[in-house]
Parts: sequence; C-alpha cells; structure tokens
Amino acid sequence: MSVSSAVVGLAPSSARGIQLSRKAVGWPTAIAIALMGGGIVLWSLSLSAIALSQMTDLGLGSVLPLGTWISIVLVTGGCAVAWRSGSETLMVTGILSTILVLFGLGVLGEPTMRFATTWQHVGIANYIATHGSVNPNIDAYFNWPGFFSLSAFISTSAGLKNIEPIARAAPLFFNAMYFIPLVSIGRSLFADRRVIWLGVWLFFVNNWIGQDYYSPQGLGFFMYLVVMAVLLRWFKGSPRSAFATGTWSSRLGPVSRLPRILGRRATFIADAPSTPSQRVLLIVAIVVITTAIVASHQFTPFALISSTAALTVIGWCRLRTLPLGILLITLLWAAYMAATYLSGHLHALTSDVGALNATLSANVGGRLHGSVGHEYIVKMRLATTALLWVVAALGFLRRARGGQLNIALLALAVSAFPLLVLQSYGGEALLRIALFSMPFMAFSAACLFVPTADDVPMSRSALAAVACLGLLLIVSFLFDRYGNERMDYFPKDELTGVQTLYRMAPASSYLFASNDSLPWRYEKYADYYYYSSLTGGASQVNLDLKDPHALARDVAVFMAPPRGKSSFLIITKSTGAESDLFGPWRPGAQDRLRRILSVSPYFRVLYRNPDAAVFELR
Repeated sequence: MSVSSAVVGLAPSSARGIQLSRKAVGWPTAIAIALMGGGIVLWSLSLSAIALSQMTDLGLGSVLPLGTWISIVLVTGGCAVAWRSGSETLMVTGILSTILVLFGLGVLGEPTMRFATTWQHVGIANYIATHGSVNPNIDAYFNWPGFFSLSAFISTSAGLKNIEPIARAAPLFFNAMYFIPLVSIGRSLFADRRVIWLGVWLFFVNNWIGQDYYSPQGLGFFMYLVVMAVLLRWFKGSPRSAFATGTWSSRLGPVSRLPRILGRRATFIADAPSTPSQRVLLIVAIVVITTAIVASHQFTPFALISSTAALTVIGWCRLRTLPLGILLITLLWAAYMAATYLSGHLHALTSDVGALNATLSANVGGRLHGSVGHEYIVKMRLATTALLWVVAALGFLRRARGGQLNIALLALAVSAFPLLVLQSYGGEALLRIALFSMPFMAFSAACLFVPTADDVPMSRSALAAVACLGLLLIVSFLFDRYGNERMDYFPKDELTGVQTLYRMAPASSYLFASNDSLPWRYEKYADYYYYSSLTGGASQVNLDLKDPHALARDVAVFMAPPRGKSSFLIITKSTGAESDLFGPWRPGAQDRLRRILSVSPYFRVLYRNPDAAVFELR
C-alpha cells in the first residue's frame, strides 16, 4: 500500500469492472474542456450582473442573470461528456468546476462573508488568538473549542489580523476536501466507476444544506468522511461470516435464515492491501481524528458512533469496539472539558430525548412559517430531499433485484436517522441527519441509472432520466441553498455600520439588534453584552404598535442598561430581511422603526447609511 493510497484511498481497484481510460483522447476531451471552460468564463463574467439588492423572498435564484444559468448548464454538459468518455481526469475537472459554479456564487458573487454565524465564528477564533486561551464560561462554543483553536493557530501563524480571508472561501475549500474521501468511499463500495462518479456528482448538486461554511460542522463532516473512507477501505470484515451462523442465528431464532440469505447475496469488495504496521498507523489516525471531532462539535460524534455501530452490526467493520471507544471519548470530553456548560444546560439537552413528535415538529413544522416566498423555499427543500431519498431507495432495490445487495450502503444511508430521538438540535437535527446520509443516498441513487452488469452500456432512456434528474436538482439547488439570501448576505454599508458601532461604543456597553442576522461579533467577542432580540423574559417590543411615540418608548425601556452603562441599537438591511422572512411583525416593520427612532427624543443617531443605522439610548 503506497503512502498516497493510504491517505486518500485512490489506488486503482483490481476488481472486475469496466477498465476506464486514464487519458481522454479525441473529441470527448475537446468538447468537455470547451463546455466547462466556456461555462466558467461566462460564469465569471456574469457575477457582476447579479442584482443582490433586488432579491425577493425566493433568494439568490430570483436575481441570477441569464448568463449564470447558461454557464451552469454548460459546466453540467461538460460533466456529462466527461462521464460518458470514461476519463477520470476529466471527471475530476468536471466535479471541481461544478463546485466552483455552484458554491462559488456565495463566495465570489457577494461583497462580504455570508451568514451571521460565520462572523461570530471568526470572533471566537480571534478571541483565542488574542488571549492565547479559551474561557468556557463565555458560551457553549468555548467548551468545544477544537476547530476555533486550530483557526487561531492558522491565523497567527500566517500573520493575519483574523481568520476572515480564509473563512470567506470555506465553502469552496470544504467541498473540494469532501471530494477525496467521497471517491475513496465509492471505490470501497462499487467496482463500476460509472456509479462512483455519478454518485459523487449527485452529492454535490444535492448539498444545499449549507453546513459547509466556516464552522466546526463543515470540518467535522470532512473528518467523518475520512473515518468512513478508512474503515471501508482497510477494515472491512466479511458480511458472510457476520451473517452466517453462531450468535446471529441463536438470537434471531425462526428468522435466522434471513441473515444467511443476506450474507450470501451481499456484494463485497476486498480491502486494499496493507501491512500490520500500516493498519496500526491507520487506527491511530482514526483515534486522533475522532478526538478532534469530539473536541470541535457536539453532533458529529454521535453520527460517527451511529455509523460505525451500523458497520459493526452488519460485519463490515473489523474494529468492533470502535463505536464504544468513540462513545467513551465523547463522554469523557463532556464530563471534564465541557463540564462548565453542561452543569447549567444538562436538563435542556436531555429533555428532548425520546420525544420524537416534538423533534419532528421542531424540524419540519417549525420551519413552515414566515412569508409566502420563504414557505415555498422550505417546501422545495423538503421535496428535493424526499426526491433524493426515493430515487436512492429505488436504486438500492434495483441493485438488490439484480443480485447485488449492498448492505453497507443501506446501513450507512439510514444510520443517522435514530439520532432524531436524542435531540431536536435547535430544529436542525433533521438537516444534519440529511447531511450525514447524503453521500450514501447519492451513491444509491446513482445505482438506479447505471446497469447492474459492468460491461452493459447505459440505455438512452437511462441517460435521458439522468439528464432530467440532474437538471431538476441543479435548478432546485440554486433556490434551496440560497433561498434565505436576503438575510444571509451583507452589503458593505452594513458592515461599515457594525464597524462604526464598535468604534463608538465603550467597552461593556449593551448592544442590541432585533435579531442576529448581521455581521457582528467578529471582534471584541467578550467586550460587550450582546442582545440579538427585542424580546426577553416578560418584556417584548411590538414593532407593529401604531403609536410611534409609544413604540420608541417601549424600545427605550427594553434597552435600559444598569447605571453607568450605555446602550446602543443597530438596525440593518439584513435584520429587516429576517423579520420580513420569518416575522413575527409585518413586512417593513424595521424600516418603520428606523424612521421613528431617527426623530425620537429617546435616541440619538450616531451613524446611518442606506443599509445600516446606529442609535444610542439617551
């Protein structure tokens, strides 16, 4: 086993299958390069034509110029030609081009970093870099600081003021990183290269969930894929031995024949060659990566436990104690390193355990509210996810009927779903579960179109079906991923407003915003008291109040600081967009509030521009 194959698992398989050319020759190469190159050039030229200020509640898709749509179609066509040509070099180029034109829209097509949480994460890393330590009493992030400590180390080593220049490009970096373990996983599950490349491409055109921004989840998902790739490539057990006789038969009783049938029909690709010393190094790498995941994110370790347990149960993981080891590391971290946070939040974290109805309500019903446009986007996201799952189920059944029962693929595709009974995760548990199942759903979906026999070419109807599905998914992607862009992107004037707030507000001041959709906390993370709501405890400001004077008075009373402290309120374009999308006030309520406070005797205007206004409580 070479060093390169040990790291990324990209050594060519010697198993049966179509021998695809490593060098594309002739017209397929020329056509693919022309389509992808022309698409990228047109895409680059069309970025400046995106009218971000005119976005509707349908998000970025509502203002994309025709050139952007044409460029994405051209790149997709290039991928199709590359896939048909059998050239792996062209397919790598095509998938990387797809990553650029789909995920680069939010990176290169917008003036600043997307997502308020991204700016907050930059502030956490900046705090650690500045102080040289973590403070677990500040908030939950500092109890799982692995990702932020790494970011602080990188920014300090590179001599950067903060990690922002790198964080801005995180979606492109992370998705390019996901590509390597995804290919390795595909080669460990399938001999047919057509399934592998189509499955990888389907993953990227379905990855609308948006957890690939600068975040612990973005890096944690990559590390999760790496662990899965290593286990599937070098530590597979034999499903036939796991399902044959013995323990399984005695426990299952009358239905003991089913495991034996599954074992006989299960498809299996042998492990890549390795020596005992190399396997020891790989085990050490798994332990190190697992520890890094546990130290960085709360949810990912449980997805890893669930997936490794599923592989162990079906006999596809020889490291049978690995799930228990990961659980032990997770519990030890919670008991010792995250004890500060858990001591005050343990009841809140465990109250949802077993409450499946409440979790589903928070993850599905809780999202179906807001403006008409926003509700349409949510329904489109649910439909896109359901479509992938249905196609994946059909693909799995088609392969099973053809004599290729890939039980590992099935186990990994559904392994994260039991996590729904643990926690609603702030209404995002189903999103995270969809993310962790997506690679295996995508590979299974590819099986619906590629013939079971490796030497049988695809029919024209199958090619047409792939084309239709791909077109539908790409169009949906641009709305699913960027559907909330009215509040997720920040104009430069809005950032200028936040910078002005930091210059004018003394340390320990109280900083208010109506919600958290604005680019703040990227510096001075612990120097202020931040309030991203006009609702707290028994107090609530009703922005729909008709009397302007009474509304200004209510805001002033809500913001009243302790004696000797100052209070400031910032109103921005993006905070107004979130209010318009989600309520609870009427559309335009924050614009009205800005006009009222500008003439109110309770407030002094410190700064204003078209996209931001800063007020000080007199």
